[in-house]
Amino acid sequence: MERVDLAVLPLTPERWRDLEDLFGPQGPCYGCWCNHFRMAPRLRKPLLGEGARRLFEERVKRGPRAGRG
Repeated sequence: MERVDLAVLPLTPERWRDLEDLFGPQGPCYGCWCNHFRMAPRLRKPLLGEGARRLFEERVKRGPRAGRG
């Protein structure tokens, strides 16, 4: 088996493009962009796709780093 080096790094505004590359053009989970547990369905569902992507990107820009609160 080939060894693969893996680095887990905090999501920062400078690494946003890396996240977009990982998630792909449609985003993960049918366009949710990791907003599923952050919003009520009636608020979240109209945003699916590009709206959810923008909301998540703004959250990353605002901080704190993902996983920190």
